[in-house]
Amino acid sequence: MLAKGSRILNLFQYYTFLTYIFNYKDVVSLSVDVSLESKPHAGSNISLMCKTESLSNTKWWVFGDENVTATDRISFDRGESDYYSYLRLNISHLTFDHQGKYTCFAAEGEDIATGSLAFNVTVPGKVVSTSNAHANVTSPASLSCTLEGYPLTNVSWERANVTFVGDDEQEKFNFTVGKLSETKLETSLEFPKLKPRDNGSYLCQAIGVDGPVVGVANLYVLDVPHIYIDVVKVVGARRIFLNWTLNDGNEPVQEYFVKTFANGSNEWTFYPEKIPGGNTSYIIQNLQPNTEYKIKLMAKNAIGRGIEQDTPDFYKTFDKDSDFTPEVSLKAITPNAINIGWSSPPKELTDHVHYYILLMYNNSTKKETVQSANQSNLYMFRDLHSATNYKFKVAACSEYTHQCGSWSKEIDGTTMDGVAGAPENLTVVCKYDTISRSSFIVITWEPPSQPNGVIIHYNVVLEGSSVFLGDKGVWEKNTIRPLIKSVDKNSTRSVRFDLLPANTNYSVKVSGVTRIRGAGKDAEAVCTMPPTIPDKEKLNQANWSAVKDQDRWLMKLSIPRVSERNGPICCYRVFVIKLEPNQTVNDLPPPEETKVSSYQEVHMSPKGGTYIADMFESNALSNDIYLGDNVTLSEATRNSKCKVCVGLRPSPPTTPPAPPTSPTNGGGNSSGAPIIPAEIPSLMLETPRAKRDDVLTSTLKTTGVTVPSVAVSTPPTPTVYDGLLDINSNYSGFIEVIVLGGNDSVA
Repeated sequence: MLAKGSRILNLFQYYTFLTYIFNYKDVVSLSVDVSLESKPHAGSNISLMCKTESLSNTKWWVFGDENVTATDRISFDRGESDYYSYLRLNISHLTFDHQGKYTCFAAEGEDIATGSLAFNVTVPGKVVSTSNAHANVTSPASLSCTLEGYPLTNVSWERANVTFVGDDEQEKFNFTVGKLSETKLETSLEFPKLKPRDNGSYLCQAIGVDGPVVGVANLYVLDVPHIYIDVVKVVGARRIFLNWTLNDGNEPVQEYFVKTFANGSNEWTFYPEKIPGGNTSYIIQNLQPNTEYKIKLMAKNAIGRGIEQDTPDFYKTFDKDSDFTPEVSLKAITPNAINIGWSSPPKELTDHVHYYILLMYNNSTKKETVQSANQSNLYMFRDLHSATNYKFKVAACSEYTHQCGSWSKEIDGTTMDGVAGAPENLTVVCKYDTISRSSFIVITWEPPSQPNGVIIHYNVVLEGSSVFLGDKGVWEKNTIRPLIKSVDKNSTRSVRFDLLPANTNYSVKVSGVTRIRGAGKDAEAVCTMPPTIPDKEKLNQANWSAVKDQDRWLMKLSIPRVSERNGPICCYRVFVIKLEPNQTVNDLPPPEETKVSSYQEVHMSPKGGTYIADMFESNALSNDIYLGDNVTLSEATRNSKCKVCVGLRPSPPTTPPAPPTSPTNGGGNSSGAPIIPAEIPSLMLETPRAKRDDVLTSTLKTTGVTVPSVAVSTPPTPTVYDGLLDINSNYSGFIEVIVLGGNDSVA
């Protein structure tokens, strides 16, 4: 062991770079550069590098006076680059035997150069262990630390977390330092006679190779407990509250002892109740009302009893116990919050009310919160349900007694109506009535699961839009202005919109309106109204007339373009009827009951008949169409959805079409032509009777009937042929309009 206050010899690490040039011809042609590539910590691996700019030379390492040779811990690396060659000395698991001076020799011809370096092996500093001490006051004690490292210098002790000011000079500690090994030392701090102020933490420290090394040792001075009374408060007619600060002397307090002294008496009275050692406050009970008292308090631990602490003044108990009960009132109400307020205690009790307990509840909810008496006597309960009743009450509490007074009288509060949730099970159905021949929408719904109040009525908003090909051949968009209906809460929760346009996409919004008069969240749904045939007024604009072309008579048909607002038109089909002799238009059956044959069958039969002369889609419509010109219009549709135009079905032909048996007279211009029977330009005027459920058809000058459209199987392809007219016969005809039905079915 070293003498007290001594220091370990300062050991130091050094790196030296030396270069010696030996040139027997006084010509410098060779130099050596040496370096250490890592810190020489004990147990680590290091490398010593030797470089020369010359590539053709011999190198070797010398340690002390001997050449360094390879062993199980020593190896060499040789190499070269474009600018230098090197010899690296590698030492693994470094020990103190490896420290010292190393020299690299390089020889080239008669030239010899050397480079040297020296190092000490170091050990990073660390704390191996510390020992704490527990000892009674006035007894001796010691603390110790074991440190490891090399080198370790400036060993010292100091008090942790203590600042010395002025005459209170920093304590000079008596400590010893002993060397345990080359890399370990132990230092001890001695206390001949402990004082209470010696209690605390101490730092043992030294300077290591990488900086300070610091350990912490704790000294626990065991002493009797010391008490400091902080608060004395009268809290009733028979109770006084005590609060104190404790220094337990590093031993748990076993119990407290209390004595009381009534003003006018002759002696102190021992308080009989046992006060647990874990307390730092207590309420002395069973005192006399309206009486002045002094109090003594003492604590005991394993070391012994501490010094009694007494109150310098008398404290007078109340005449009677007082209880403050707040009065609660509603301050503000919203759909989701209620603000309450309560009265303050009287002045003489203000110091005894430290916080309030607030309670809100109903059959499904209960919430309790605490409000400090230092804050305002207001509190807002948030996140409540709309249109819901809640009850509220408040109690005043004391930090001294950890008790609360009586609950206030409960009050009721009901939140306002809020915004209603979205109605549920909303259904929207677009329908076409075959009897009234009109479109309508039926809307039904159920009340919202969260009405958030009392719903007084429902708002129903209907909007629609349609994109279609107009009568000018240009695409148009039609938007239906919002239609709004209000439905009373006591109704069947359904509504109907009548006389709506066909071929329209409709959207519906339904919302509940509560007593705050604000619309709730929308429930939304959509439906599409099926298409139907064009309006009657549009169809009645077609015109028939007889014209003569050179030596033949033709029927000229003028069809203005019809708006497709009611539905996309797939195609037009022109039917020609050859009347029997003495037959009039009034004798003809309705178009939908007409048997359709081929052109040849009609003109070979003396009874006449009906055939398809021309067929074309909407995009191919021209202003004038000539019938009987022996030119057939039968353009294939370009719309894949209209690949088959379903309507009146002709009888399958038995033979190819042929010219009429009674050809039209040839001749000059129209002024010299024979008179065409008046029936030739006739047009069916009756309203057709719909019999097939899979068609949407119309003859010109009709109001048309829309029948629910369904998918149909592909019918036989009709024979379309516009042959020459028989000048000896009377003709009539009609036009069929084929509309694309719902779900892209052709009808």
